[in-house]
Formats: sequence, structure tokens, C-alpha cells
Amino acid sequence: MEEYYRVPPNKLGPLMARFFARGPGAMVRAAPVQDLVAPTRQVPVGETLLRYHPTQLPLARWATENPRIMEQGIENFGIGEFVVRRITETFDINRIPIKPSPLFPQFGKVLATEDVLPRIQQEIPPDGTEIVEWMHDVTATNVVMTAREAEYNVHSQFVTSTGDGFIPGVRVSSMAFRSISGYSYASRGYATVISPAGEINVPRGAMRAIIGKDFLGWAYAGRQYGIQWKGALGQLVRLADRITQAVGFPNIDGKVAPFFILQQPSRETQRAIVRMVIDSDRDQTMKITFRDPNDYRRVIDEGEIEVPRGRSTIEFVVASYPAVPPVVNHMQPEDYTRTVLNSFEVRRG
Repeated sequence: MEEYYRVPPNKLGPLMARFFARGPGAMVRAAPVQDLVAPTRQVPVGETLLRYHPTQLPLARWATENPRIMEQGIENFGIGEFVVRRITETFDINRIPIKPSPLFPQFGKVLATEDVLPRIQQEIPPDGTEIVEWMHDVTATNVVMTAREAEYNVHSQFVTSTGDGFIPGVRVSSMAFRSISGYSYASRGYATVISPAGEINVPRGAMRAIIGKDFLGWAYAGRQYGIQWKGALGQLVRLADRITQAVGFPNIDGKVAPFFILQQPSRETQRAIVRMVIDSDRDQTMKITFRDPNDYRRVIDEGEIEVPRGRSTIEFVVASYPAVPPVVNHMQPEDYTRTVLNSFEVRRG
């Protein structure tokens, strides 16, 4: 039988070479982009030398090729009033296009661990030996985190991990919880994250943003179960520069993780309009922090948005001279909320 569907051997090599030569440049953007940071770096943390992947930014070339924009533009950066327009008061998770967990699709759409934990306990009951309580808790966290990871990765790259912070431990590629027993964790009241931002102490039951000069992530220190305890980590490998499909904010035991996105116009301009569409299950105050792309630790402006229950559009003007620079937009909803970012765009104003 003639295998007409195969690529002729004499053409396969050149085709493969052309494919792999595309590399990251195959990603289509409205404007050519380049990354500000290197693929890997290293930094001393305590007595060790940590090799890590910095958070990459798909910066537009019109910005990086003009040092004045990345320097004076950032110094002159300013924001206008937040204009909120409610579309509907209804919050219906079934009508919001978030994703189910790719690992546990049977649980459907889930924004908060408390919404799925009882179902996990019912479907996989503990037996006191092979299936124990902490496994249900970690599974609920995995349901939420892997769904959010899948949503963000439509636009760029985000990795997460959760498990027992003692054995086998919890780590992502560039940070990890220091391994201690649940008893030590409960006694001292905090866990320690080894990260490019240094050694960060995370109080028991708290969510913390991990922000270094060129690194963004977050850590959550959860419940203790005897010798075990739950830890969760999120690392932004590469920031998205727009959102076109819904992305939820992870809600773990009521604590809501931060969200980071690169905010930049598609073209050089002295004035731009930022527009986003948000779903919230209740009225809340969302904090917005604008960070320097040259050093994520440096805050260049900030504000608060009064987000009503339901779906709303939020618009605000940003301006600068000689042009509006790319900045890192750091959003932080209130704890105990269920929040979804449906879209995010920046256009010339």
C-alpha cells in the first residue's frame, strides 16, 4: 500500500530544521517583542547559591530600544481615575468560562477549595491508612491550582505545586518550602520559602507574594496534620501581556493569590487606556500595584478599585512622557472572594 501521507525523506530534514529554528519567535504579537531578563540566573540565598528562572516579560521592542521610555517613562508614569461600570449583578460560575482542572475534570468549575473539598471527601473517603485527611486537603488545592495554571497558560506560562511541606516537600523550578515537620511548623507558626527573593517566612494560614528584582510568585502555608502540613507555591515563568480568555484567581482556604500581568500598549503612545472585565461573587476592594519592569520590587504607583458583585468593566487612563512604558500590573483581590479576570487589554488613548 502506498504511504502517500508521509513526508518524503528528502524533505523531512529541511522542514524539521525550519520548524525548530522558529523558537519562541513563533509567538505572534501585535508588536515585535523581546525578553528583558535572561533564561537563567543565580543568586546567593543563605549559604547556598540558588540557580533560578527569572520571570520573563514579553516586552515590545519599541520600548526596549528606547532607554528613555524604560527610564524617564517609568519615572513620569501616572494613572487616572478607575471607572467601574457594572454589566450585571449576577455571579453564576456556570456562565463564567473558566476551566476545570485537567487532572480532576470530574469536579467541574471550581474557584475555591472549600467548594470542592466536601465532594472529594465523599467520593474518596478516608480509610485511616492509605487515604488520610491531609490528602483530601491537598487534592482540593490541586483542583483549584491546576485549573488556574491551565487558564493562565493559554496566554503565557505559570507553574504551581502543592503537597506535604515535610516529606516529600513542595517545590517549583525556582523556589521551595524548607522541609520541616508539621510539629515544628505548628510550634514556630510559620514556614520558610527559599526563593530568588531570599528566605521568606510565611505565617501559618497566610498567602504571601514572593517578589524579587526579576522574579514573581506566591506562597501559601496551610493546615497542619500531625507530622504533615500543606504548602502551595505559584511561579510566574513568563507574564502574559493580555488576557482574552477567563482566568480565575486561586482561592485556597479562603486566601486569594495575587495576579501579575505585563501592562503595555501595542504601540508607542503618551496616553493609553487599560480595560478589563472582572467577575466577583461579592462587593470587594481590589488593590492594584504598578511595578517597575527593571526591578519588580519597586512600586511606581498604586490604587484601589471598588469592584461590585457580578460582572463589571473597569477602565483607567495611564500616561507618561516620552511614552507610556511597560509596567507590571499586580492585582490583589480581597480574601474569601471568588474573582475572575475575563479580559485585559491596553490600547492607545
